[in-house]
Amino acid sequence: QNSDEALSIKRDADPTFDFCGYLEMLPQTNGMFMGNASIIPRNYRKYLYHAYLAYMEANGYRNVLSLKMFGLGLPMMLKEYGLNYEKRHTKQGIQTNLSLKEESYGDWLPKCDDPAAT
Repeated sequence: QNSDEALSIKRDADPTFDFCGYLEMLPQTNGMFMGNASIIPRNYRKYLYHAYLAYMEANGYRNVLSLKMFGLGLPMMLKEYGLNYEKRHTKQGIQTNLSLKEESYGDWLPKCDDPAAT
């Protein structure tokens, strides 16, 4: 079921699925990079995995998905939102066709001048 009600129920039940609701698709793979947990300092606007970790932390979730499991689950979750996940390998890492929606900034994304939580 892809109705708004079904999406709402899934968003309430699964924080990773809810995070995907803050993503939007770009026409090309010139969006956020996947990133990984060892890149310091965290850059929430550049790296998708960093944004996911920030979302989970901001909402009080302690059990986060590993980078591998996050990457494996992403295409299926995005498809339920009607988004097609694409990626390409570059010298800087894996670049996606995804970007954060504007409401991420007010809802949970840390402010630029805040020190990154470690």
